[in-house]
Amino acid sequence: MARDFREMLEEVSRDDEFGRYFKEIAIGFKLVMSIQASNMHGCEPAETLDDVHEYKSFDVTVRQVSKPIDAPGIGAWSELRSRDWAEGFDRPDYRKDMTKDCVPVDVVQTIFEDIIEYAREKGQMEPDEEPVLVDPNKPIRSIRKGCGGCAAKK
Repeated sequence: MARDFREMLEEVSRDDEFGRYFKEIAIGFKLVMSIQASNMHGCEPAETLDDVHEYKSFDVTVRQVSKPIDAPGIGAWSELRSRDWAEGFDRPDYRKDMTKDCVPVDVVQTIFEDIIEYAREKGQMEPDEEPVLVDPNKPIRSIRKGCGGCAAKK
């Protein structure tokens, strides 16, 4: 079992008008989870609490680094969509991620563990590697080791 996802949540910004944001969690070099909770997110309670363990549910987004997560043949969603927790996730127009509001804590933990397992199975994450926090404004490829793409082999 992976560690409690709430232990990884690190605040990157807080504003009365725009809510609080936690850093994203990079899982391997391809997948990213955004787990948010504040007065501006779909969570319960819909407040900005200082103790993340007091939330009953979170606003969750899952995306890939470059391509849309539901891109046929290359998107992780083609496999992840069959999971029990995937029901109700949606890809908003003009976005590349899948998102769902008010995801219960135990389900967020399951999603976190399933995505780690998926990344390891697909060779996107080493067996002993752990997820890392990333600033949502910085590109993951500059932070993570991983596929350099075909151009890196030239």
